[in-house]
Amino acid sequence: MSKNDRQSFSIGRPLRAVCSEEVDLGDFLNEGHFVDIMCSARWRLIRVFATARTAPKRRSTPGYILGLDGTLSNLAAYVQRSMSEVMQRRIYSINDLPFQYRRLDADRRQQIVSAVRYELFVRLLELMQESHELWRMENEWSVPQRVLDEYLLRTRRSKVNFRNDRSFHGRPRRDRNRRSIGGFSTGI
Repeated sequence: MSKNDRQSFSIGRPLRAVCSEEVDLGDFLNEGHFVDIMCSARWRLIRVFATARTAPKRRSTPGYILGLDGTLSNLAAYVQRSMSEVMQRRIYSINDLPFQYRRLDADRRQQIVSAVRYELFVRLLELMQESHELWRMENEWSVPQRVLDEYLLRTRRSKVNFRNDRSFHGRPRRDRNRRSIGGFSTGI
């Protein structure tokens, strides 16, 4: 990241609140890692929109998130709450922290990681809004259908590439090396 890029990462209140010294989001990310993190976070954020519901166990509202105020920070907090911890760890984890922060106690490290994720979501939402992939109308945040179609196409493609080899299904390991037609009893 160049110095100008790092200056564009003005930090928000959550990251400032958990770090004692003056820090910048660029301090937690290296150049090559930033693009990968943002791409990964974008797909996971779109997944939140694709699986959105009006309320728990209520009807699905793919592409829309209802009932939030008009701030991106509130939407970022909602996205972070909606994602499982495993999904969030794939975006940014304790192992991604710079060395000087790894020496802190576990609670403090978790607070910093959570604040970095939050800042990443806010930046990503800002970028999506600038590129017209996200907008707000009255009482709902929404993404266009083309973005949801990209996401659905990507998930379908990953399922198509999955190879399910069940030729040895139901056979003990000792018999798997014997040549026979899969799916038929060998009668041994």
